[in-house]
Amino acid sequence: MKKRYLLLTALLLIPFSVRAADGIVIECDKTTAAPKSEVHCAIVGYAAGIGAVEGNVSVTNGTVTKAEKNICDIGSVSATEVSCADLYQTASMKAATYTIKVGESGNTTVALTNAKYATENTSNDVFVNVTPVTITINSTTPVNPDPTPVNPDPTPSNPTEPEKQEPTTPTTPTEQNSTEKEKIKNPETGAFLNTTLVLIALGCASYIAYRVAKKQKFFRL
Repeated sequence: MKKRYLLLTALLLIPFSVRAADGIVIECDKTTAAPKSEVHCAIVGYAAGIGAVEGNVSVTNGTVTKAEKNICDIGSVSATEVSCADLYQTASMKAATYTIKVGESGNTTVALTNAKYATENTSNDVFVNVTPVTITINSTTPVNPDPTPVNPDPTPSNPTEPEKQEPTTPTTPTEQNSTEKEKIKNPETGAFLNTTLVLIALGCASYIAYRVAKKQKFFRL
């Protein structure tokens, strides 16, 4: 009895694993992509005995960088159109694969209009509405970020104020010339001596040398 219930349950689940309706779909390998990255999308027709798929391809906020046929012996594939015919397939037919470069931000949309397919069991083409695929662009990922320029002479964030200097009293040209005349520079020490002191020292030295030469005493006792 239990086996019958298990078999009945399995039969009820089988219909849910089968496609609800035939048609054409756009199958992309991702629905979220980084800016300016590539996404691969395929145009696939689903029907018993399907043998042809056609439609006009359009991409919004993106560029088709490559369009290639898959199982098509007859027809052509371009960036704007797919026209594919081949031997009748059992259940599905992958007509074309597109490589799409998405935009910088927002969403990129891939659509197929005027879509139709043909099978071995139908005498006329079957027109269908194809649901567009929207690819969300993840704008948080930067695209070729420019390096931050380096400021060769950065301004300090907390510049210190220049030290204040005490104002000096300007001297007149006459005072400056008089001061310079009264000073001479010692070649050994670089110190400046007063002209009067130098003259007195020279006079004393000359007097002493004279008395020594005359062999005279300096003082009379």
